[in-house]
Amino acid sequence: MAAAPHERTTAVLLGTAGFTGQSPDDLKENLFNMNSTVALLSALLMSFTFSNEFVALDLGEGFPDPICAGWTGYQSESGNLRFQDDCSECINIWQSCNTCAIMAGIFQTLMQITTICAGLSVSYSCGMIFNFSSLPKAKIPTYNERIGWRVSGGRILMNLALGTFFAAVAIKFSLVLEVWKFAVSFAGALLTSLFYVVIDWQGRADLSAVLAEASTAGSKAPQAAEEIEAPTSSSDHAEL
Repeated sequence: MAAAPHERTTAVLLGTAGFTGQSPDDLKENLFNMNSTVALLSALLMSFTFSNEFVALDLGEGFPDPICAGWTGYQSESGNLRFQDDCSECINIWQSCNTCAIMAGIFQTLMQITTICAGLSVSYSCGMIFNFSSLPKAKIPTYNERIGWRVSGGRILMNLALGTFFAAVAIKFSLVLEVWKFAVSFAGALLTSLFYVVIDWQGRADLSAVLAEASTAGSKAPQAAEEIEAPTSSSDHAEL
């Protein structure tokens, strides 16, 4: 049965479009590759974010002048982080020391959200690998159809982690760079992001078109077989 256009579009956006109409062997291999790749990328992302050294910001550094004059940053005492601030002014886009302290808190929060999403992505993807490995090959397509979009749950969590990670990185750049340096970096990041969105959207559109052609060809095949069989049956009756 051919998938409706809106179902096909949803499958393309969720990344599940390529997992229909495959043999059990191909399906098992492709799902294993997808989930193992997602787990690896999420674990790598988590290794960057689950670190006090990476999350803590020291705006009292900078050359030739510190970003925030008098910023003493986070001091570790008995395993706890506390903020000691004698800040007077900042030369980043935020200017205000109080605003920088708020943005530093938002940065740390986003990093922790990234860690959680990435950890859940690793756990979910590994769980999917175990689930498919425990099934007989003949039952894998049935299970894949039953869980639907949830087969890409790990990928969705990874994308959420990447989104919060990039947002946190943008905030960090706004805190540790001078105004002109941040403006140049932000412009470059914006242009490359637009380029990525365009080529990724075109790739997904091409995938949707190919799937539509395959779906149309698959629905026409049984009809063509019936048309070929019908004249054959008629000639058999005529001979009798």
